Amino acid sequence: MIRHLPTRTLALAVLAAAAGAPALAVAEAPRHCVLLASAYETRGVANSNVTDALRASGRVLQARLLQRLQADKLVVNGVAIDVDSRVIAAERIDRIRETTGCDTVVEVRNLFLSASFGGAFGFDVEVRRHADGGVTTAYSQQYRYGADKATIDAFSYDAFAEQAWAALRESAVLDADREARPVDPAAVRAEYDHLAAMWPHTLQDYHLRHILRTTELEASAMIARLHDTNPPSFATLAQQSSQDKASAAKGGDIGWVAQLSLPSEIAAAVRAQNGLLGVVPRPVQADDGWHVIEVLEARPSHAPPFEDVSERMAARVRWTSVVPEATWQAALKQQ
Repeated sequence: MIRHLPTRTLALAVLAAAAGAPALAVAEAPRHCVLLASAYETRGVANSNVTDALRASGRVLQARLLQRLQADKLVVNGVAIDVDSRVIAAERIDRIRETTGCDTVVEVRNLFLSASFGGAFGFDVEVRRHADGGVTTAYSQQYRYGADKATIDAFSYDAFAEQAWAALRESAVLDADREARPVDPAAVRAEYDHLAAMWPHTLQDYHLRHILRTTELEASAMIARLHDTNPPSFATLAQQSSQDKASAAKGGDIGWVAQLSLPSEIAAAVRAQNGLLGVVPRPVQADDGWHVIEVLEARPSHAPPFEDVSERMAARVRWTSVVPEATWQAALKQQ
């Protein structure tokens, strides 16, 4: 599906762009909070297309795991860095961890081996705890799959993320991190009101349909069919051909989505329509594949109702009580 963020904390893009972040300083004492790290590794592969694909697939998988962290209410005094749904590249994680003082890192490493190295792809999931100047590996699990076409075509990120998260949860490594800190409801409401007042009303919300395919060629073929002399309806084609089965059952309809919540590539393609409704003329690549997009309606953006985002507001309040916003923004600017 289009990996939009329907419960994204309000106006974070505005807050992240605010000037005047303080000078960076290493946290004086450890804080009990979790960072989610993404890494990839290739062996015997020189093709840049493969490494680009690994980066993209790693982002997709991280999004799936992040959703499960949220759904399972693994709060750890915040939600695994997810005040703005970012995942940190592994090469930056140590410096950011030092800056924030967070004591736990959950890392997912995406691996691809060429035929000379066994011809496999897979993922390593690891939990590291930092304390008293040292680090221990609290959890480590490897998943390997054959790199043949049939296996790759049958692979499901959702199914794997569910499997990996279930195994991590059953290990009880993170049990102590659940709902660790109560939150004052008045503080949650105040945070919502503060951010809602900053909502960028110049942006748009869009009512979209989409068809998801693996390659640009496949997606382009879908657009060509929509322009046949006797074309199928978008809804019929989505039901028959989209690889996002959840939205395919609804004719590709994903409902109303805030511009801020869309992947940047899709948001740019929709904005380029300049208010025109209908099918975007070219397929759009995002982390999970190639999208054929139809814009059904547009309207000025507005802050979502408090009831829809109250849990995310609580997570933000919980997180910022441990890692102040200024510290987090300064850490993210590390190169």
